Amino acid sequence: MSNTGGNLLASDNAEVWPRVLVVDDIEDNRAILQRRLMVAHFEVDEAESGERCLALLETTKYAAILLDYQMPGMDGLETLRHIRARWSKLELPVIIVTARDDDPLIIQCLDQGANDHVAKPFSFPVLVARVRALLKLSADAAAAA
Repeated sequence: MSNTGGNLLASDNAEVWPRVLVVDDIEDNRAILQRRLMVAHFEVDEAESGERCLALLETTKYAAILLDYQMPGMDGLETLRHIRARWSKLELPVIIVTARDDDPLIIQCLDQGANDHVAKPFSFPVLVARVRALLKLSADAAAAA
């Protein structure tokens, strides 16, 4: 199914599904998230690094990004800083996904511009609900502008 950049909150019966970008250096993690998000009616692209994420953002409009915190090279926070230099939290929601669940890390991610944080292993229905809630906030803000 092709995403034309239209409705970011497409319902199950709509032709356009929200497109999200999954960024993780571990292929299995990307594949699991991709399969599960597709079942939840999202279009999903994958990036194996922060650099690839930024390159994809130059050519494709995403409704949200699921961004791994710990990656070789450009880590999640550095990638997030580049994203926030161009897009606000309402324009492009970013959820940091990490195996770490300590308060200082969560606070750092939120202070750097993440919309949310989820720790692995996570409840997939909760992750989908968080993504959908952020998409609704973005859509509401765009409608009010």
